[in-house]
Amino acid sequence: MEFIEDIVPLRTKNGNNENDSYLIYFDKDYSKDAYESIYKMESSRAVKWKKIKVNGVKANVLILEDNNPYYLSVDGVDTSLPFFAYGIFKKNPLAYSKIKEYVEGEPQECTVSNEMLIRDGVPILTKKMDAKYKASGHLIKFKENKRDEAYEVISKTEPNKLYKWDVIIVDDKWKANALIGKDVDKGSSEFEIHNSEIKNYNGMHDPFFNETMKLIKEFKEKSSEVNVRYLLELQMHYLLLWAAIERYCDLKYGKEKISDNLKEFSEKEDVVKKSIENLNPKRYKSTTVFSAKDLRDYELNLKKPYDSIRFFYTIRCNVVHRRKILMYDDAALLRNSLEDLYEIFANVLKDTFKKD
Repeated sequence: MEFIEDIVPLRTKNGNNENDSYLIYFDKDYSKDAYESIYKMESSRAVKWKKIKVNGVKANVLILEDNNPYYLSVDGVDTSLPFFAYGIFKKNPLAYSKIKEYVEGEPQECTVSNEMLIRDGVPILTKKMDAKYKASGHLIKFKENKRDEAYEVISKTEPNKLYKWDVIIVDDKWKANALIGKDVDKGSSEFEIHNSEIKNYNGMHDPFFNETMKLIKEFKEKSSEVNVRYLLELQMHYLLLWAAIERYCDLKYGKEKISDNLKEFSEKEDVVKKSIENLNPKRYKSTTVFSAKDLRDYELNLKKPYDSIRFFYTIRCNVVHRRKILMYDDAALLRNSLEDLYEIFANVLKDTFKKD
């Protein structure tokens, strides 16, 4: 108590909840000792100090440190600089909607002289200056009071093993933050040029969002006798569809767990909600499926998008883990699931890659 000069009680709001908290002012001669004592008391956990504003007053707060090595960190990033987006955060493709509310004005089309490669179907920028082909993207400026939030969203989407933050020169004159590839010589290949002198990433060129959907559509439209071969082909195409959906979710949401990605997919994509509302549950003999993995039932519920997506995902898991969809009675379930899920995802792709 000898460190404390004054204590001011506060009522702070977090969403719809109000909480009691306190602003503690330390005697300036003992403030260093006070902060060291507090830190030592919490040292059993991964914590760090952060500067915040509470009711307009600057204050220090001890927060849990994010030790998840999967994600990027914004530590050391100059968030006052604009962001050069050349991949999933470009305007329109995939993840731009996640930062759109923080953007000031319109993203500007621009180029950089850095070499662009491709790894696992996504572009990575290098520090090497490629004089032959420039790489295109968008220069994005964030609202002054939203910069930290915007960079936090980007960092919590992109994997730490693939990217790192760095500053580059855009249009040969502007400084900007960009995601630079890590270990670019490992597993990378040349970026294909499509009728252009510029390297330009477009997620719709991803084979899982293009050729995969064409293959599934062709299979859906052909009729066939229900036999073992047909059941195997049904399973093949259903798993292929899920490979495409999981890739979309992994790129856009960047969660480590598929369950978290599917929650984002079902609850943050309005087109998914609307597509599920338009399904016809009468096509299904039963609107619940049993998961052999966690011993739970999952329901096709038009009012609960996440439950419905888990219904379709559980069918996928049963196919993969137990190969149980080999009974003729399961043919209709798998066929209807393939058709309905295909329409849902086709609507998502159409909405994602639409032109403004």
